[in-house]
Amino acid sequence: ASWIMIGILVFVLALSLVGCTTEEDTSNVNQSPLEDPPVTPWLFAVWGTAADDVYAVGRPGVILHWNGSQWSFTESSVETLTDVWGTGSSEVYAVGHGGAILRGSGSTWSTMTSGTEDNFYAVGAGPYDAIYAVGEKGIIRQLSGNSWGGSEAVAYRYGLDGTPEDTLVFDRDIQSLTVVTPYGIGGDMATVLMENDSDQFDHQWLWGPIEDQAQSFIYASSTDPDNNDSYIANKGGRLFNLVDHPSDGLTWLKVTDPDGNEALPATFPSPITGLWIDTSNDRILMTTSSGRICSLARDGTSTEVLYADTAWLSDIWGSGDGMIWVVGKGGLMLLSDDHGATWNVVSDLPIPEVTTKSLTVMDKFGRPLP
Repeated sequence: ASWIMIGILVFVLALSLVGCTTEEDTSNVNQSPLEDPPVTPWLFAVWGTAADDVYAVGRPGVILHWNGSQWSFTESSVETLTDVWGTGSSEVYAVGHGGAILRGSGSTWSTMTSGTEDNFYAVGAGPYDAIYAVGEKGIIRQLSGNSWGGSEAVAYRYGLDGTPEDTLVFDRDIQSLTVVTPYGIGGDMATVLMENDSDQFDHQWLWGPIEDQAQSFIYASSTDPDNNDSYIANKGGRLFNLVDHPSDGLTWLKVTDPDGNEALPATFPSPITGLWIDTSNDRILMTTSSGRICSLARDGTSTEVLYADTAWLSDIWGSGDGMIWVVGKGGLMLLSDDHGATWNVVSDLPIPEVTTKSLTVMDKFGRPLP
């Protein structure tokens, strides 16, 4: 038995020595490189001047234009475009990551110098019709002529005695500014910066009061050009209307019904990602990150889910004559030509298939995309 045990030990020792060499030969080892993760096209914003002049932007570097009969594609060198807006059919602005600002119309676009490499998340008409581009770290750029300049990056609150209570530096206290309205600029930390019209203080912005600060990220805004009614919506799925309060002045208050109860959309508490005021039907239309399109009567008396799917929806815009566009994840575009009663997927969008382009996987609010 002892001889058998000795034989087994010798055999095991021999096997262990077979794999031992002073230098490992790896010349014939083939390693497959890791594939890049698939790139998901994403349309972040839609806006237009009329039913035959509509724009949509997104990633990767997508600019789409509808002329009433077909969609045209313009490729941008900017990896991610987050918002589009214009003063009219001949002056349209698109903003995006890396401080990108483009100006153009149709298929002709030119790059403008923004003076920053921070990501922009919104562009639009702010207080006193000034045009602003805003984004991460509280960045604000204002258009003056053909150039973009920095805006005074401080704001203050009024104390009870009517004097400034504190001063806030944007790039230290605010992570993102995400909406531009004619009455203020909104973002995280329940930020709504209102234009300062006081000659007593030299700060440009006032910290605008908002009723609910529990869900502090403002995601969307819309203003009615007919009567200047303005709304914002937040991450918590709530809507706020700008009201001239008797004692507090211009204040963003929760939308309520005639009895004074909060009017919550049927999609609550899903984050609201896009707003558009449908004046012809006296209602607010909204998109959510849960793939819903919802309506809420402006007087708060009724709410309805108009469309439900699973895709993340990013923005909504309508021409006012029954045509409404919605955009979202996967390059999705929905169209209703009957005031939102029915919705169809726009299937002929000229978005190229992209699988290799390197993209920062972030949405227009600077958060990781799912």
